[in-house]
Amino acid sequence: MHFEDDVQWTDIAAALAAQGVTQGNGKPITGRRLETLMRNIRLQNEKEAKKTAVREQRKDAATHNAEREDDKTIKLKLAPELTQRTRPEQHTVISEADIRRDALARHAHLLNKK
Repeated sequence: MHFEDDVQWTDIAAALAAQGVTQGNGKPITGRRLETLMRNIRLQNEKEAKKTAVREQRKDAATHNAEREDDKTIKLKLAPELTQRTRPEQHTVISEADIRRDALARHAHLLNKK
């Protein structure tokens, strides 16, 4: 309204205040406050547009952005080592006697007589 119809910020603020729009402190919004808010929003939008333009100029991001625009759905893939089919290892059952013999062999050097 301000830019297209050349309506003053104070008139817009008065209309918003009549509808119950207030500032942070609970008072009706003023023309000066509304003008400041609109300028801050405009500056934020310009800053974001500049950041986006710089980001799109980067080679690594440009390729990524082009891929994303072509394919709107994101397809997840497993890592190659997870996609290979491997045979499950065959577990051999070790008897209790085998376990004891292995433990004895590991500690045999402690049991040698001098």
